Amino acid sequence: MDFPPDLGKQLAGPAGSAVALFFLKGTWRTYAGSFLGGWAMARYIAPVVNDTFPKLGPETSGFLVGLFGVVVVKKLFDTWVEFDAGTILKAFVRRTLRLDEPSKDKPL
Repeated sequence: MDFPPDLGKQLAGPAGSAVALFFLKGTWRTYAGSFLGGWAMARYIAPVVNDTFPKLGPETSGFLVGLFGVVVVKKLFDTWVEFDAGTILKAFVRRTLRLDEPSKDKPL
């Protein structure tokens, strides 16, 4: 069985994201969202890191961005929950679109 020559580059980001999950605490949604976010960050940011620091190599860049990307995404989730950003976003959209405020008597 022959593997593609760039398989290491493709798996480095997900591997870094998977390793970072061992250090997180939370629900399965937190794990899944953080993993996917770290993987996406590795996919799009690792080439920039590799161009900036070419001695690292694409595999190392992908692994490190995936590893630390999970931490960044987890912190974004925590901040979203802490500041109740969903409620703030709903109020912003209602005010921007000039929608009527929901009545307490009528269900949504």
